[in-house]
Amino acid sequence: MDTERDEKGKFVKGSKVNQGRIPSSEQRRKQAEAMSGRSLTVEHKDKIQTAMLALVAEGKTVGRPKGGTPWNKGKGTAVKKERFLNDAKFKKGMKPWNTGKPWSEEVLIKMRGRHQSEESKAKMSKSHTGKKLTAEHIRKCLSRRTPTSLEMKFQGIIDKNGLPYKFVGDGSFMIGRKNPDFININGEKTAIEVYARYYKLRHAETVQEWKEERQRVFGEYGWTAIFFDETQVNEENVMRQLMAA
Repeated sequence: MDTERDEKGKFVKGSKVNQGRIPSSEQRRKQAEAMSGRSLTVEHKDKIQTAMLALVAEGKTVGRPKGGTPWNKGKGTAVKKERFLNDAKFKKGMKPWNTGKPWSEEVLIKMRGRHQSEESKAKMSKSHTGKKLTAEHIRKCLSRRTPTSLEMKFQGIIDKNGLPYKFVGDGSFMIGRKNPDFININGEKTAIEVYARYYKLRHAETVQEWKEERQRVFGEYGWTAIFFDETQVNEENVMRQLMAA
């Protein structure tokens, strides 16, 4: 093993004294702490710049120029993807694992990177037109929904005054295929909708039409709906309407 040192006692360049040696976790931690926040000296920076200029003078490339070929082109994921796309089972529309179920043409188009024709888009659009989601599907879609700032403001009012209502706008309670924002927890069939008019108009012709549709569905199940828009969510108005309900 070459362990020669120079006149200062440092190992000479090319020494293999640490070759194959795996530092312990404690040693790695100490090395990381020693290097953390370390800034290079002006002398060190000058040496790096001189070395880079020398490489350029020799006609060598320093780093990868803009538009150049990356070092890992043709390796790893790209090769696996190409191999997968050329697989016989894939070409036949079969999944590479042994389920025996073919992929739909829509999925195959997406995975092969093809652009769908206008005719295909029109057919897919038509097949989904008028399709209604089930109550369970809607509930799952809403399961990660968190209260809006307006709903949180309303929640603060009912908590402050001890009103018997709770937030269920995360899909935890459904009335038919509709999910109210709050419901009464004392046995009364009263549902509350807290909304901002601007956002409702993005999904309905008018706010009144949206309210009438909610009232119709809630009424079919014996529920009464109370509505509060962004101008009505204040303590005085909320208390007055809920106490009268």
